Amino acid sequence: MVSRVCGVDAFYVDTDRLADVLKVKCSGSCTMSDDPRRGPTLGVQGSHDAAVISVLSKDWGVPSACCTVDNKTSFRKKRK
Repeated sequence: MVSRVCGVDAFYVDTDRLADVLKVKCSGSCTMSDDPRRGPTLGVQGSHDAAVISVLSKDWGVPSACCTVDNKTSFRKKRK
């Protein structure tokens, strides 16, 4: 499970500093990549949607109404 953060460059969020904060806050690894369609994208190991939204709204002033969560986990039946 990975929580992805993208589109924060529109709010002038420093992605390097955000990655450092999320590493500590979420106690996991954080990777950064550049998506041609979405811009800089951060990947935080684990399901930390609430923590990411909290950090973005409190520390950087990003309105929580602008944050969306897409759960792309598909649950499959185990093979016997």
